[in-house]
Amino acid sequence: MIQHEISQNLSGAKLAAYQKFESLGFPTTHHEDWRYTNLKKLLPSTLTSAKNEAVPTEVIEEIKKQFPKTDGLLFFNNGVFDPVHSHYPKELNLTQSTQVESETEEIKADALTYLNQALSPTTVTELHIPKNYKGSLLIIKYARGVATTAYGSILNLKLDEGAELVLGQYQTDHQESTGLSTGETSIVQEKNSKLTLIDLVHARSQEARLNRTNITLKRDAHLHSVTLLLSSQLTRADLNITLNETGAHAIVDALYTLKDQGHADIFSHIHHASPHTTSEQLVKGILAGEARGVFTGKVVVHKNAVQVNASQLNKNLLMTKKAHVNTRPQLEVYADDVKCAHGATIGQLNPDELFYLQSRGLDGIRAQQLICHAFVLDVIEKLELPLWRESLSLIVEREFEVQMNKLFLQEVL
Repeated sequence: MIQHEISQNLSGAKLAAYQKFESLGFPTTHHEDWRYTNLKKLLPSTLTSAKNEAVPTEVIEEIKKQFPKTDGLLFFNNGVFDPVHSHYPKELNLTQSTQVESETEEIKADALTYLNQALSPTTVTELHIPKNYKGSLLIIKYARGVATTAYGSILNLKLDEGAELVLGQYQTDHQESTGLSTGETSIVQEKNSKLTLIDLVHARSQEARLNRTNITLKRDAHLHSVTLLLSSQLTRADLNITLNETGAHAIVDALYTLKDQGHADIFSHIHHASPHTTSEQLVKGILAGEARGVFTGKVVVHKNAVQVNASQLNKNLLMTKKAHVNTRPQLEVYADDVKCAHGATIGQLNPDELFYLQSRGLDGIRAQQLICHAFVLDVIEKLELPLWRESLSLIVEREFEVQMNKLFLQEVL
């Protein structure tokens, strides 16, 4: 699917990774984990290596205005770290290390990991949050290219004991960007660390995104992850969370809003590998046009992991007759004395709610906008950060205001 123009620009370990990807190929709908996402149909037929074009400073400043002020900013342009537009506290240890191929069997069998290694810069961004540090950081991943470009990125993050970090990741693009971006983020949370991870993908172009996040929580570590996918053409978010030691707790929430022929696939694995661990997950979706949403959520309680408490819920709101959702919440429990629950709902706009709002003087479109906004708010409201709640709520509300007028010109249920 990817033409050889990319491989001609590679050498050494990156070329070897690309050749391994070619031997495995993209996953297909015959793979259980990709049953409802057909990459052959959704990805561009031709891709070329990305070229780093300078991003105007005013573009970066405009992006920053959307979010609360943070202690630092890391800016990536087509997957390459840009030190000119980045700043961060001196206590944080940020390094660029040479790519080292993983030796795990799981990674060896994964074609997309090899592709990301091939498309990523020759260096890996390593970020170390020291013991008992408390702060916030914004990462902007910007795509800029006028051709069918392909690029990747690798970020490794470690939180030492007692560290607390609010990390916002914002992925966006130039409106003319097309092609493919891949990304892999690996996070280790040491004892008593606390991470709030806000991952916002706001697509303006036809670019496809395949992202993976791997997080390991050690004793009494806390994670609150919120993934927001807004108006994506194709976005796949792989979330792999391992609660590795007693007392670890994870909140893993997500939201996708889709229109036209947009496609979002949220695939999560939450592993309870130790006793006395807890997790909760809420994933919501709003779909219009001929959009398709996919949620596969697997909670695995490992052998001897007793006293585990895990819950999982997926809710979807279909705005048009041709919008479609595939949802598969799953539990695999190999231990006794656990408390686990999961469920999924797919529904339409409540006509009584619409009638009530319209009887109070709102037109039909505005009434539907308010209902949609209320539907998604509980994902955002769970954040214990008032400024971030306000910023994200405004971003989502603007998305509805800009897009919904167009959406609701279609046939609404």
